[in-house]
This record gives sequence, structure tokens and C-alpha cells, in this order.
Amino acid sequence: SDGRRLNCLDFVISVFYPDCGPPSEKPGTVAITMETTVGSVASYTCATGYENMKGPEERVCKGDGTWSEYAPSCEEKDDSSEDDGKL
Repeated sequence: SDGRRLNCLDFVISVFYPDCGPPSEKPGTVAITMETTVGSVASYTCATGYENMKGPEERVCKGDGTWSEYAPSCEEKDDSSEDDGKL
């Protein structure tokens, strides 16, 4: 009967605490999250070689099983601009 209770508990958790799955990432971004259940927060940062993030820095797993807001994006760094003004 213990196994049966566990299955029931798993069902209750899956119904009342949906899982959003991994948050989406656009090229040049990295999403960091410890959990993917309701109330979990995903923090975004630009990947190495990218900068100027546009969009939300954090997204929250909502009760309907989707992530809030939208995935941000980052621009690829332009290495030539780093040389400007250093002459």
C-alpha cells in the first residue's frame, strides 16, 4: 500500500504543481534554474562572447506550467569595437 500512496502523491504533485520543463534559451543566452516547478525562478545571463541582454533577466514558472514573460536575447560582441579609442 505504500507504493500506492506514493503514486497518489505523485499524481497530486503533478496536478497541483505543474512542471514548466527547462526554460527556453535563445542563441547567446544561458538560463540558470535549480527547479522547474511552479514558483521556480530562471535567471538569464549572456553567454561568453555575447552582451547587451534585451528582455527579462528572470522568468517564473507559472501555475499553468509555462514560464512567465519571454526568453531574452543577447547580441554577439563586436571585437572590432573594443579597439576604438585605444590608439
